[in-house]
Amino acid sequence: MPPLTPHPNARAYRLPDVWAYLRRPRFTAQREALDAAALAHLILLVGATVLGVIILTPLIGGIVIGVMGELPDNSVANIDTQTLLLLGMVIAPLWEELAYRSWLGGPRSVLIGLPALAAVSAGLAAVASPLSSFATLVMMAVLGMLIFQLALRVFSAGEASLAGLRRRSFPLVFWGSALLFGMLHLANYDGGLSHPVLLLAVLPQFLIGALLGYVRMRFGLLAAMGFHAAYNGVLIGLMVVLTNVAPDAADGAVKGAAMALRVL
Repeated sequence: MPPLTPHPNARAYRLPDVWAYLRRPRFTAQREALDAAALAHLILLVGATVLGVIILTPLIGGIVIGVMGELPDNSVANIDTQTLLLLGMVIAPLWEELAYRSWLGGPRSVLIGLPALAAVSAGLAAVASPLSSFATLVMMAVLGMLIFQLALRVFSAGEASLAGLRRRSFPLVFWGSALLFGMLHLANYDGGLSHPVLLLAVLPQFLIGALLGYVRMRFGLLAAMGFHAAYNGVLIGLMVVLTNVAPDAADGAVKGAAMALRVL
């Protein structure tokens, strides 16, 4: 096995380096240590991300309201604060990072993670669709066999034959995982994707998914979980403040912000 390659721009803890990585995502097998400089970088990134969401989502909310007339009901809106904290800072960071990014850093799992995740997503969508139980079962069986065959090929192939494929496919895999992560959050809205404009409603989650991918690849899975929990915790705190200060606000921008803050 070839020696591990250090992460590009190692220890260059600056926000522009995040943008540089997102412009050209690349697979690396080695992670950086979570020392004081790394933690400071991640804290700054959480703050910058929250600020960006606060700026972006009222605009998105205004567009959604303008097209649909109102914001769809959000399933998270009626959850009490204690349960929301448990979901947002413990359960969601654990299961979403395991499902959407745990496999992203594996030299072989990175080649089968996205197809497997897409197959599971398609299966869940089929279960919720008007398809018959038999058709759904057949579709899931076929997808399962295809993923199994892909896994056999990947894990039986030599490292040298996989290196080029991994290098070429990683940008697609990286952004594909972020896209599926964003689409997941459509389930928070009544009716799911009841109107194409609701794709804008999960644009912040798509972008957050990309940032979590960056954190996962640079600092590891536990760092991505911590970043996810911190981000959700800040948003939940802001949502509580917003609800207490302006519970009956009808302004579109405020509703747009509330929409985003309620999506974990």
